[in-house]
Amino acid sequence: MGRVCRHCVTAAIIAAWVGGAPRATSAYIQQPRGKTAAGMELPEAVTEAIRLLGWSGDDLPRIQVVDARPRDATPNAQAWIRVDPEGHVVPIIFVLTVTEVYGEAARGDYQAKVRLAGVLAHERWHLRHGPDEVGAYTVQLSTMEYLNANTMHLAQVRQALRWVKEQAAKKPAVQ
Repeated sequence: MGRVCRHCVTAAIIAAWVGGAPRATSAYIQQPRGKTAAGMELPEAVTEAIRLLGWSGDDLPRIQVVDARPRDATPNAQAWIRVDPEGHVVPIIFVLTVTEVYGEAARGDYQAKVRLAGVLAHERWHLRHGPDEVGAYTVQLSTMEYLNANTMHLAQVRQALRWVKEQAAKKPAVQ
């Protein structure tokens, strides 16, 4: 079971793994060239964030756009991954459409697109490396720095990174 970061200001977090599945707004599941499994386009906010990241081919994870958080997610979760009952990662990033960052990105705000790109990078880290929040926030921060995020948004991710590092330091070493 992963631990949920409760003090993360605007950064995406990994949600706890049990509970109800999110409701999908439609069948948006990423396929090559920004198409869904049904051949529909992903929302522009997501495709723009993917473009900023330069992801394509095998770099591009499946993405599902949803309009509600799962019951077990923290109130500030902007995106998440899930783990099945056997403990295997479900290879889909769920992106919530009813967040400030998503709404601003949908209206074309560059800084919001950068934040959304950072969120996607954070969640892809979890798909590839598991529940390690230090690594996920480090990737999110470096992505946002590279894309010239403003200092306020970088400070929020740095704060979250500091917090998860402090929490990791408090945990006893697993032997």
